Amino acid sequence: MNEEGGVLEMTEYGVSLEIPRGALTKECQIQMKVILSSEVQMDHSLDSNPSMVIELLPSNLQLLKPAALTYPHCLVLKKGSERKAKIQSSDHAAGCQPDWMDIDAQYHLVEDKITIMLKSFSWKRFIVGDEIVAGKNIQWFAAKNLSFTDTNTHLEIGYYWDLPGLQEDLMSDRNHAVLLHRMPAVFYKEGRHPLVAEINKSKSTSWINHGQNRKEIPFEHVATNQWGFSSFELERKDSNLSGDITCFFNVGQDTQLANFMVPVKMPSISKYEDPSHLTKTDRVSEGTLHDEEKSTVTEFQEVED
Repeated sequence: MNEEGGVLEMTEYGVSLEIPRGALTKECQIQMKVILSSEVQMDHSLDSNPSMVIELLPSNLQLLKPAALTYPHCLVLKKGSERKAKIQSSDHAAGCQPDWMDIDAQYHLVEDKITIMLKSFSWKRFIVGDEIVAGKNIQWFAAKNLSFTDTNTHLEIGYYWDLPGLQEDLMSDRNHAVLLHRMPAVFYKEGRHPLVAEINKSKSTSWINHGQNRKEIPFEHVATNQWGFSSFELERKDSNLSGDITCFFNVGQDTQLANFMVPVKMPSISKYEDPSHLTKTDRVSEGTLHDEEKSTVTEFQEVED
């Protein structure tokens, strides 16, 4: 960009940087990177853990006029509360953990995004106070794990924060799995209850469950990690059944559980038996999940009924 300014966008993440005319004194290469919170050491609380961090380069670039940085969040804000946020910046050396400092910046915080007026470049994030946040918007997901060679069906029931691009990142983190279903929900802070996934045995009459029916993901994990799941090993009662056989789950927090119906195609579609030949674009469009060498997905073990 030059003295005329311009707009830099990352549409897959819903992030944009608008630099006004006259903000730059000369032509400059502007770079913007989204850093997901799983990649950065964060504070371990629901409120102070931001949805994402934005890195702006060149570092410490000073602007003559403020630039507008806009990006989404998944926080559920309490109605009637004052929309207060704290803007923080870190200008640290490459390879080092951020050293966050509060900065005096104007901002506009609404239901699903925030716009921050910036006078210089570095890493940027925002946090809000405890009295403002009621929870986070999440997506429940169900995936069929194809890495097992036995005849049973292995389902992964979990969540991810409801943010642009995060489903694709999740898909890039799981290997030999097919995304079957998803459902929006709110993860509430009050009571600090874990996320629960349990098989509805009265409705899932076509399945035998090998393991505990009820599994939990701790509150602290959901509050500070972008995704996680629990595994269920299921066996068909009638091996001759084909087509879609639905497995019924109850998911949610505390006693507020919702129906989560997961259609499982029997037998597996042949092209999914070894999804490693698919490109990342194919895996996203086909609904398959790919596993990287260093996984940030956490699987949670069974708990007693």
